Amino acid sequence: MATADQLKDKPAEYWTKRLESATRAVVQCQGRVLGIAAAQPPEADHHPVSWGRACFIESVWVDPSMRGRGIGERLVTYLMEQQRQAGIQDFYLWVFDNNEPAIGLYKRMEFKPTGRPSDLVDRHEIQYLRAFDSNLIDDDELARNQAARQQDRDDLGITYRLLTVNSQPHPPKPGRWLAATSMSKYWKASRNDSTCGKPAR
Repeated sequence: MATADQLKDKPAEYWTKRLESATRAVVQCQGRVLGIAAAQPPEADHHPVSWGRACFIESVWVDPSMRGRGIGERLVTYLMEQQRQAGIQDFYLWVFDNNEPAIGLYKRMEFKPTGRPSDLVDRHEIQYLRAFDSNLIDDDELARNQAARQQDRDDLGITYRLLTVNSQPHPPKPGRWLAATSMSKYWKASRNDSTCGKPAR
Protein backbone atom coordinates (compact mmCIF):
# COMPACT_ATOMS: atom_id res chain seq x y z
CA MET A 1 0.00 0.00 0.00
CA ALA A 2 2.91 2.30 -0.77
CA THR A 3 3.42 4.46 -3.84
CA ALA A 4 6.27 4.04 -6.31
CA ASP A 5 7.75 7.35 -5.10
CA GLN A 6 7.79 6.05 -1.53
CA LEU A 7 9.66 2.91 -2.58
CA LYS A 8 12.05 4.10 -5.29
CA ASP A 9 14.90 5.01 -2.92
CA LYS A 10 14.72 1.90 -0.72
CA PRO A 11 18.13 0.18 -0.39
CA ALA A 12 18.87 -3.31 -1.71
CA GLU A 13 18.67 -4.68 1.84
CA TYR A 14 15.01 -3.64 2.04
CA TRP A 15 14.15 -5.61 -1.09
CA THR A 16 16.22 -8.62 -0.02
CA LYS A 17 14.35 -8.77 3.29
CA ARG A 18 11.00 -8.46 1.52
CA LEU A 19 11.93 -11.21 -0.91
CA GLU A 20 13.05 -13.54 1.88
CA SER A 21 9.86 -13.01 3.87
CA ALA A 22 7.53 -14.51 1.24
CA THR A 23 7.39 -16.76 -1.80
CA ARG A 24 7.00 -14.68 -4.95
CA ALA A 25 6.07 -15.83 -8.43
CA VAL A 26 6.41 -13.80 -11.61
CA VAL A 27 5.26 -13.84 -15.19
CA GLN A 28 8.10 -12.75 -17.43
CA CYS A 29 9.07 -12.39 -21.06
CA GLN A 30 12.74 -12.14 -22.01
CA GLY A 31 13.64 -10.97 -18.51
CA ARG A 32 10.86 -8.35 -18.34
CA VAL A 33 8.50 -8.90 -15.41
CA LEU A 34 4.87 -8.68 -16.54
CA GLY A 35 3.17 -9.83 -13.35
CA ILE A 36 3.87 -10.76 -9.74
CA ALA A 37 2.11 -12.46 -6.83
CA ALA A 38 3.32 -13.28 -3.32
CA ALA A 39 2.46 -15.93 -0.73
CA GLN A 40 3.09 -14.66 2.80
CA PRO A 41 2.99 -16.87 5.93
CA PRO A 42 0.47 -15.63 8.51
CA GLU A 43 1.66 -13.77 11.57
CA ALA A 44 1.43 -15.65 14.86
CA ASP A 45 -1.59 -13.66 16.05
CA HIS A 46 -3.68 -14.23 12.92
CA HIS A 47 -6.79 -15.90 14.31
CA PRO A 48 -8.32 -18.30 13.23
CA VAL A 49 -5.65 -18.98 10.59
CA SER A 50 -3.94 -22.36 11.02
CA TRP A 51 -0.19 -21.85 11.19
CA GLY A 52 1.71 -24.25 8.95
CA ARG A 53 -1.16 -24.94 6.57
CA ALA A 54 -2.17 -21.40 5.57
CA CYS A 55 -0.76 -18.40 3.74
CA PHE A 56 -1.90 -15.02 2.48
CA ILE A 57 -1.85 -14.19 -1.23
CA GLU A 58 -0.57 -10.60 -1.58
CA SER A 59 0.82 -8.06 -4.04
CA VAL A 60 -0.94 -9.50 -7.10
CA TRP A 61 -0.21 -7.32 -10.11
CA VAL A 62 -0.29 -7.83 -13.89
CA ASP A 63 1.08 -5.34 -16.40
CA PRO A 64 -1.82 -3.41 -18.00
CA SER A 65 -0.73 -4.56 -21.46
CA MET A 66 -1.28 -8.20 -20.43
CA ARG A 67 -4.61 -7.88 -18.60
CA GLY A 68 -7.77 -9.56 -19.82
CA ARG A 69 -5.95 -12.72 -20.99
CA GLY A 70 -6.34 -14.86 -17.86
CA ILE A 71 -2.69 -14.40 -16.88
CA GLY A 72 -3.52 -13.21 -13.37
CA GLU A 73 -5.49 -16.38 -12.71
CA ARG A 74 -2.74 -18.61 -14.06
CA LEU A 75 -0.10 -16.73 -12.06
CA VAL A 76 -2.00 -17.11 -8.77
CA THR A 77 -2.76 -20.75 -9.62
CA TYR A 78 0.94 -21.38 -10.25
CA LEU A 79 1.87 -19.78 -6.92
CA MET A 80 -0.75 -21.85 -5.11
CA GLU A 81 0.59 -25.05 -6.71
CA GLN A 82 4.05 -24.31 -5.35
CA GLN A 83 2.65 -23.58 -1.90
CA ARG A 84 0.56 -26.75 -1.87
CA GLN A 85 3.73 -28.74 -2.52
CA ALA A 86 5.02 -27.17 0.70
CA GLY A 87 1.94 -28.33 2.65
CA ILE A 88 -0.29 -25.26 2.39
CA GLN A 89 -4.04 -25.90 2.10
CA ASP A 90 -5.71 -22.61 3.08
CA PHE A 91 -5.18 -19.50 0.96
CA TYR A 92 -6.38 -16.16 2.34
CA LEU A 93 -6.34 -12.75 0.72
CA TRP A 94 -7.70 -9.25 1.23
CA VAL A 95 -9.15 -7.14 -1.58
CA PHE A 96 -10.65 -3.65 -1.55
CA ASP A 97 -14.41 -3.78 -1.98
CA ASN A 98 -14.29 -1.48 -5.03
CA ASN A 99 -11.71 -3.58 -6.92
CA GLU A 100 -14.24 -5.35 -9.11
CA PRO A 101 -11.74 -6.98 -11.53
CA ALA A 102 -9.85 -8.60 -8.63
CA ILE A 103 -13.05 -9.69 -6.89
CA GLY A 104 -14.25 -11.26 -10.15
CA LEU A 105 -10.92 -13.08 -10.53
CA TYR A 106 -10.98 -14.53 -7.02
CA LYS A 107 -14.62 -15.59 -7.32
CA ARG A 108 -13.80 -17.44 -10.54
CA MET A 109 -11.00 -19.15 -8.62
CA GLU A 110 -13.53 -20.29 -5.98
CA PHE A 111 -12.37 -18.00 -3.20
CA LYS A 112 -15.17 -17.39 -0.68
CA PRO A 113 -15.69 -14.38 1.64
CA THR A 114 -14.83 -15.22 5.26
CA GLY A 115 -16.88 -12.41 6.83
CA ARG A 116 -13.88 -11.31 8.89
CA PRO A 117 -13.89 -7.51 9.34
CA SER A 118 -11.01 -5.44 8.03
CA ASP A 119 -8.62 -3.65 10.38
CA LEU A 120 -8.41 -0.65 8.05
CA VAL A 121 -10.30 2.44 9.15
CA ASP A 122 -10.19 4.51 5.94
CA ARG A 123 -10.90 1.81 3.31
CA HIS A 124 -13.09 -1.26 3.26
CA GLU A 125 -11.55 -4.65 2.49
CA ILE A 126 -13.07 -8.08 2.04
CA GLN A 127 -11.20 -11.20 3.15
CA TYR A 128 -11.48 -14.27 0.92
CA LEU A 129 -10.40 -17.87 1.50
CA ARG A 130 -9.78 -20.78 -0.85
CA ALA A 131 -9.48 -23.95 1.25
CA PHE A 132 -8.38 -27.32 -0.08
CA ASP A 133 -9.08 -30.68 1.59
CA SER A 134 -5.47 -31.70 0.98
CA ASN A 135 -2.17 -30.29 -0.17
CA LEU A 136 -2.13 -32.94 -2.92
CA ILE A 137 -2.94 -31.72 -6.43
CA ASP A 138 -5.11 -33.83 -8.70
CA ASP A 139 -3.13 -35.05 -11.73
CA ASP A 140 -5.81 -33.87 -14.16
CA GLU A 141 -5.90 -30.41 -12.58
CA LEU A 142 -2.13 -30.17 -12.64
CA ALA A 143 -2.03 -31.24 -16.30
CA ARG A 144 -4.65 -28.61 -17.23
CA ASN A 145 -2.72 -25.88 -15.42
CA GLN A 146 0.56 -26.84 -17.05
CA ALA A 147 -1.09 -26.98 -20.48
CA ALA A 148 -2.46 -23.45 -19.99
CA ARG A 149 0.99 -22.16 -19.08
CA GLN A 150 2.50 -23.96 -22.05
CA GLN A 151 -0.05 -22.20 -24.27
CA ASP A 152 1.11 -18.88 -22.82
CA ARG A 153 4.70 -19.79 -23.72
CA ASP A 154 3.69 -20.73 -27.25
CA ASP A 155 1.38 -17.76 -27.89
CA LEU A 156 2.98 -14.97 -25.86
CA GLY A 157 6.54 -16.13 -25.11
CA ILE A 158 6.00 -15.80 -21.37
CA THR A 159 7.05 -18.04 -18.50
CA TYR A 160 6.11 -18.43 -14.84
CA ARG A 161 8.88 -18.58 -12.24
CA LEU A 162 9.52 -18.32 -8.52
CA LEU A 163 11.84 -15.60 -7.23
CA THR A 164 14.58 -16.15 -4.67
CA VAL A 165 17.46 -13.98 -3.52
CA ASN A 166 20.92 -14.56 -4.90
CA SER A 167 22.75 -16.92 -2.53
CA GLN A 168 26.23 -15.81 -3.60
CA PRO A 169 28.33 -13.69 -1.18
CA HIS A 170 27.79 -10.43 -3.09
CA PRO A 171 24.38 -8.80 -2.60
CA PRO A 172 22.23 -8.14 -5.68
CA LYS A 173 22.32 -4.71 -7.25
CA PRO A 174 19.57 -2.37 -5.98
CA GLY A 175 16.18 -3.22 -7.39
CA ARG A 176 17.40 -6.48 -8.94
CA TRP A 177 16.04 -9.92 -8.02
CA LEU A 178 17.97 -12.96 -9.16
CA ALA A 179 17.31 -16.67 -9.23
CA ALA A 180 19.20 -18.46 -6.47
CA THR A 181 22.13 -20.66 -7.37
CA SER A 182 21.37 -23.02 -4.49
CA MET A 183 18.21 -24.98 -5.25
CA SER A 184 15.29 -24.20 -2.97
CA LYS A 185 12.61 -26.80 -2.24
CA TYR A 186 10.52 -25.10 -4.92
CA TRP A 187 13.18 -24.97 -7.62
CA LYS A 188 12.52 -28.40 -9.12
CA ALA A 189 8.92 -27.55 -9.92
CA SER A 190 9.89 -24.06 -11.09
CA ARG A 191 12.67 -25.35 -13.33
CA ASN A 192 10.57 -28.09 -14.89
CA ASP A 193 7.69 -25.73 -15.58
CA SER A 194 9.79 -22.96 -17.15
CA THR A 195 11.77 -24.04 -20.15
CA CYS A 196 12.49 -20.72 -21.86
CA GLY A 197 13.34 -17.16 -20.90
CA LYS A 198 15.99 -15.76 -18.60
CA PRO A 199 15.99 -16.03 -14.79
CA ALA A 200 13.46 -13.66 -13.26
CA ARG A 201 14.79 -10.34 -12.03
